[in-house]
Amino acid sequence: LEINQDVVFLDVPNARKDLKIFKQNAKARQMALKLAKKDYVLHGNKGTFYRFVKRTELKTKFPKFKEVHYRILPPKESKKYWGNRLLVRMMGFSSPHAPSIIERNFRQDFLTLRDSVVKNTYILEIGDINLIAGSFYTNTKNYPDYENQIQELIELVAKKYEIDHNNIVLYGASRGGTGAMLHAALGNYKFVVADPVINDTAWYLDSDSHYVDGVRNIDLTDKICSALDSYHRLKDDGIVISTSNVGVTFSSHLRLPLDKLSLLDTNLRIYEHPPFNGKTVPIQLSYINNLLIKDTIHVIRSIDDLPQGVVIKVKHLAQNAINFKEVSQFRVKISDVEKSEKKVYDLAMENIEGIYNQVGADKQFMYFEEITN
Repeated sequence: LEINQDVVFLDVPNARKDLKIFKQNAKARQMALKLAKKDYVLHGNKGTFYRFVKRTELKTKFPKFKEVHYRILPPKESKKYWGNRLLVRMMGFSSPHAPSIIERNFRQDFLTLRDSVVKNTYILEIGDINLIAGSFYTNTKNYPDYENQIQELIELVAKKYEIDHNNIVLYGASRGGTGAMLHAALGNYKFVVADPVINDTAWYLDSDSHYVDGVRNIDLTDKICSALDSYHRLKDDGIVISTSNVGVTFSSHLRLPLDKLSLLDTNLRIYEHPPFNGKTVPIQLSYINNLLIKDTIHVIRSIDDLPQGVVIKVKHLAQNAINFKEVSQFRVKISDVEKSEKKVYDLAMENIEGIYNQVGADKQFMYFEEITN
C-alpha cells in the first residue's frame, strides 16, 4: 500500500455512518488498519467516505507539544492556598464509535473534575491521538517516540507552573488507566487508575474492537511490569482500582508486581468492564485527592511537630481567648498587626508579656516563643 497524500478517503457503504461498520466489515477493518500502520488516523467522514489524515498533519483546536495533543485546565480559583499540584489525565473510551478522533480519543467528558480536586490543582489532559482507537499511550512503529514526548510534556508543564514532582498524580480509566500507569512508572509519579485494560486479548477476539491487529502489542502487561521494575515509590503511591468480579481485566491486574503498587478489589456488584469507571468516580476522586495532599497535610502529635507554631490573631490575644497550655510557640501575621488598632495591639502584647518573647520576624509573620526558666 503506497500512499503519499496527507488525506485519504475510504468508501465503506453503510447506513449508520459510524465506526461500527468496521467491526462488521472485515475487509474495511483491514484496510483501516493498513492505513493506521502507515501513520494515518481516522478522523471524520462525509457520508460513507471515512477520512484518514496523516497523524503528523492533523490539526485540532488544541495545543500540541511536538506531536502530542493536550489541554490544560487551570484551577478555578487564582488564590494561592498552597503549592501548585498537577493531575495528568489520560483519556478513556467515551465515544468509541464516533468518526471524529477527538470524540473517540480526546473528548471533554469529565466536566466536573476541576470542581472535585483540591485547591491549586492544574489538570493536564492528553489525547491518545494515534492509530484508530489510540495506542493506549504506548510507542508504536509509526510513532516510536510517543512515550518520550508525553514524559517531556509532563515535565514541561510541571516546570511552567512550578510543581514539585511529589505533587503530580497521573490518572485514567480503561485505556487511560493503562497509559497513566505506564507513564507513572516511566516517570516515577504517583498514580490512580480505574480498571485499566492492560491486556487487549478479549477485545481483539471480539472483532478487534480496539484496532490493534498488526499495529501494536495486544497484551501490554509485560511492558508495564517492566516499566514498574524501576518504580521507586511507596506502595500506596500507586493505586489500581478494580474488581475481581470483572475477570477479563482483573486476571491481568494480578500479573502486576503487587509489591510495587496497591491493587484494590472494590467488590462492587459489577460484572462488566464498561460501567466500572462511571460507578467508581467517587472512589477514584478520594484516592486522587489523597495523593495530591498526602505530602502536605501532616498528623500532629505535639507542638514539636509545628516548628513555627500556630497562627494567632491579634484580637484573640487581646481578648485572652487562647488557652496556651500546649502552645509553646506561635506566629502573628504582619498584615494582621497592620490592620489592628494600636490599642488592641498594645493590649495583646500586654497580655503575653512575661510569658512569651518575640524571637524573630519576616515579611509575613512575627514569631513568639514561651519564656522558660
